[in-house]
Amino acid sequence: MKQALAIAAFSLAISSCTVVFNPPVEQGSTTVGTSSSVQKRETDNKPSNIAEAIRLCRKIQQSNEIPVACKASYLEGEPTMYIGFPNMQTGKEWISAFTEYVAGPYCYSANQANRNAFLVFVIQDLNIGKVYSCESGEASKWVSLGSAEDGKKPSNISEAISACKNLQKASNIPITCNTEYIQGKPGMFIGFPSIKVAEKWISAFSEYVAEPFCSSANRANRQAFLFFVVQDLQVGKLYSCESGDVSNWLDLSK
Repeated sequence: MKQALAIAAFSLAISSCTVVFNPPVEQGSTTVGTSSSVQKRETDNKPSNIAEAIRLCRKIQQSNEIPVACKASYLEGEPTMYIGFPNMQTGKEWISAFTEYVAGPYCYSANQANRNAFLVFVIQDLNIGKVYSCESGEASKWVSLGSAEDGKKPSNISEAISACKNLQKASNIPITCNTEYIQGKPGMFIGFPSIKVAEKWISAFSEYVAEPFCSSANRANRQAFLFFVVQDLQVGKLYSCESGDVSNWLDLSK
């Protein structure tokens, strides 16, 4: 069983991600201009495979001329590219060139190799993100990555619980989230419909909800826990915020 639900996945944060293969606005209003010329200086030829697309992504990350964050990694063995724009205007100006020279070749190469790959786009000042599947061509709706009030991560247990409640209400996020006090200990119960959904969402959820919940509890010397459930498999895992221990998968069908 993949350990996608282990809290160690906190390290797979999407803090420097960005928008998606689909432009944040209509392509007709996208300005290429300087962004296109800078991209062409980076490479005369478009990447022909995933490795070359990743190398170009790294060059963009290192460039002082290009206001786009780009990071490539593997999430549960699947290639995932995280793209971050500081604001929507920058996204409009750069999405066309980025799609042509990085995202497009990356997805095409992954599909040619029968690899299930993803793009994660983030607009940083609005603190929203999208996930795009190279294989299916489907993109999620824009989702908030943090507190709707200030765009920041929760800073205490109460704010983390509020973030959990907002997730529960959101119709475009396939995660259930509830909190309850068990024998005086705050607990957060997180449900994913399948392991595939868990793999796709665990990083963002961990960074913006679970980790702040546990950190706040630990600072307050409160014993808190997380309970993750994969609903179609009817299994769950218990995580102790205080000790960092994770249980084995528990059979919930009995």
